[in-house]
Amino acid sequence: MDKKINLKIFRFDVQTDYLPYFSKLQIKIDKERTLSELLEKIKENLFGFAYNAYGFKINGIVVCDFGLKIEDLIGRFGLNWTIEPLNVRLVTKDLVIDTKPFLQKIQELERFGLNQSEDFVLTFFPFAYATPIGLEESSSSEVFFVLAYLIYQETNNEAILEFVTMGENNIFNTLAIKNYVFPMNSCVDNYLNEFKKIIFKKSNHKEVKNLTKLLLNRIL
Repeated sequence: MDKKINLKIFRFDVQTDYLPYFSKLQIKIDKERTLSELLEKIKENLFGFAYNAYGFKINGIVVCDFGLKIEDLIGRFGLNWTIEPLNVRLVTKDLVIDTKPFLQKIQELERFGLNQSEDFVLTFFPFAYATPIGLEESSSSEVFFVLAYLIYQETNNEAILEFVTMGENNIFNTLAIKNYVFPMNSCVDNYLNEFKKIIFKKSNHKEVKNLTKLLLNRIL
């Protein structure tokens, strides 16, 4: 069965445009088709339209599985979609964004033993700007702390426990990513929760000990 989806699509080319704008489009598509097929229809209707494999946001929610059926997407987002890049500040063209700032931020973890390949690190890229915290220019996203956790698992370098709890921009201010992606995915959140348990148990940081005491007082 065909469905008509009303699309409002973010457009911007850093080489030619002064300001971003939105193109409105109505696409008729069988609900059994996939998001990938919908994107191809958009390309047929919008000259020069660009996207990449890292995904984008529909109505503010990250979507990066292009094999999703239109029926499932309609069930989540209805028939009116606003399609935007993962982070509008980093757009190079339409839904394509620059990965360099993300990779540069992750380099802060090299001194603790980060040795994963760039390709591996970029598998987390779709989630890097999912939450409001991830979108803050000066903040470390939830993904940053997940990679820190993976380093700790490999190295047992306890210096990283102190590093991720310093200042206002720390692991305890992260948000649940599962609420900002579709389909809902708890993988990142599970990593973060496991890391927090380790920090509560092993960290000697004064603020962590105070937080632990506060939480225990609430429970008891």
